[in-house]
Amino acid sequence: MDMNAWLRKLLGRPSEAIETNPILLQEHARRAWPADQQSLYGYLSHYVDYPDGLPDDATTLPDEVPAAEGELSWSAGALDGVVGHHGNAGQSDEVDQLLGKLRAACDSPNSLAPHTLYEHLCRASPLEYLDPLIERLPDYPGISREKLEPLALWLATEAPDRAPVKFAMAMLGVLGNRAHVDILTTLGLHEEFTLYAAVALGNLLDPEEAEQKQWQLARKVHAWGRIHLVERLAQTRDMQIRDWLLREGYRNGVMYEYLAYSCAVGGQLAAALSVPAVALDDDLLNCAAEILSALLCGGPARDIRDYADGAWACDSYLLQVRNRRSGSLQSLQTTGQILEFLQGDEDWDSLAQSGWTPQARELLAARAKTFIDNPVWPETALAALQESDRQQVWQGISAARLLDLDIWEPLFLRQAEGRGEHWYQLMQTRDIERLRRVLDLARQQLDLAAIASGPGETLGLGPAYQQHNDLDFILQDLEHFPGEGWDLIRAGLNSPTVRNRNMALKAISAWPRETWPEDALSTLRKCRQADPNEGVRQRCETLLQDQH
Repeated sequence: MDMNAWLRKLLGRPSEAIETNPILLQEHARRAWPADQQSLYGYLSHYVDYPDGLPDDATTLPDEVPAAEGELSWSAGALDGVVGHHGNAGQSDEVDQLLGKLRAACDSPNSLAPHTLYEHLCRASPLEYLDPLIERLPDYPGISREKLEPLALWLATEAPDRAPVKFAMAMLGVLGNRAHVDILTTLGLHEEFTLYAAVALGNLLDPEEAEQKQWQLARKVHAWGRIHLVERLAQTRDMQIRDWLLREGYRNGVMYEYLAYSCAVGGQLAAALSVPAVALDDDLLNCAAEILSALLCGGPARDIRDYADGAWACDSYLLQVRNRRSGSLQSLQTTGQILEFLQGDEDWDSLAQSGWTPQARELLAARAKTFIDNPVWPETALAALQESDRQQVWQGISAARLLDLDIWEPLFLRQAEGRGEHWYQLMQTRDIERLRRVLDLARQQLDLAAIASGPGETLGLGPAYQQHNDLDFILQDLEHFPGEGWDLIRAGLNSPTVRNRNMALKAISAWPRETWPEDALSTLRKCRQADPNEGVRQRCETLLQDQH
């Protein structure tokens, strides 16, 4: 059923603004939540005129429940985003119950019914029920627009809890009153509500107007909110939006892979790369490299295999970088990924219809190898390791891996000088002397006594556990060096983080029994007896049994 038909069936007349009764809304609020709780809409209204969206110190909503120390928590919009991309919200068995509560709240706003509805809305994610509820709403008796819209408006602008606000945004979207667009865009400034704003704007406005509103909002959100909006903007015919998709739209704080395909298709990446070299600026070429890199990484969204113009885009990209006098490490990384993809075990027969023919692959591989073999790259990669910018250092590390350069010494120097976190890379060695240098440095830089504060159940997240995470990188490769670093393993076995203890057990379990230190058995017995984690105790038990 289209939106106009839905409105005609529900309302029996065209959409128009409905006056709300302030006294009635105050009565709603008094019964539904404490008077001192701040509305989320009121909180976000302060940031409407901020050009870049919410400042960092405003992203925590007033209703946020702090996670316990070391526990995982969902970032704004992440739960709805993951459900929308990787799960099935399904139909809630309680839709009938919710419709009944909704009707009661509409019919009796001065009773306890709004409070009952509000409590019900707070208990579940709207994604669990919105689709079936909206589908059934036109046929449900007794819920008229005259009663539903004031209720939805009240919840959207006055509610202090996010789930009822999301429900209200969905209702405002389907009720068809354009007067509420500003409310939706204000709420949409926060990633937690952007998905609902995007859908509601698409329902309320003509396609072109909705697209402009969604684009304005997309430039102010940077994580899951941008993902939801850009996926909708990928159908655009607006040249400005297409250009923005290629230069900025794919960038998000979750994973570039989520938006690389949408931006490559929506921004017409292959065509943009096919212009003469003098017509393509370096900024767009670098952005194209990042999009192709994300496509070549594969998952969790559609990737290079799904991109009909993938071969064309890669071919055009390689021609562009070949014609540049100098290249960036990003261009080297992307070219290396293209070559790796071409050399991979793919279903080339099915990919041939997208241009990945044997002849095209052979030509692309030759171009990629020529670019990678340029003698300037080793020096460029080593120079990047001296930079302070973490992204440049990481590109230098990636380039060195592609070029098969030994960069252990410069990374050790950076770690010794406190200019980076390179424990993982330093442990990628089988040289015993290098390993001992790493262990000595770890003893200097890690407070092993503080790490070994006693076993607990924490996941070890956040800045307070940085040294525990550093220890993980060392422990995970000590299995290759029997007898080395027992003091670090012992600290790991007494760490409050479960991962440290598992990594320590993994290391010593790989050591031959004759290499175990004298106190290894007593330490493992203590761990088996006192560790609070059942899995860790079981691993200790298995390891001790294997020694008999």
